[in-house]
Amino acid sequence: MRPKGKNPVSKPVQIAIVVICLAGAAFFLFNFISAEPANSEDGVPDEYHYLCSDSKCGNTFSWTRGEDLGGRQFPDICPKCGAPDGYQAAKCDACGHYQMVQGHGSYEDPCPECGADMPPLGKH
Repeated sequence: MRPKGKNPVSKPVQIAIVVICLAGAAFFLFNFISAEPANSEDGVPDEYHYLCSDSKCGNTFSWTRGEDLGGRQFPDICPKCGAPDGYQAAKCDACGHYQMVQGHGSYEDPCPECGADMPPLGKH
């Protein structure tokens, strides 16, 4: 039987455990405080490009996040003819050519018109 009031762990071991716990807590606290906060808009394009869904119109147009829609309810409504559900497009920075984005955001790269590298969607 152990004598009353005696601790089975020696004083140096107790001090080492406390120091390790404090160091670990300081490490996690520093990393959580210094980490940049998550942004709900990370990965969201800054600029959207569209081709009018009405083949007779053929209009191309862009919308930048935060920009006034000019009376339209959604950014994919053609400002020229009012056709809804414009097709998402990729725009070449070099020549201004718009090309329709296919499934899963794929499009021709380089640009089929001028051969320049196409920028990522929404980053212009």
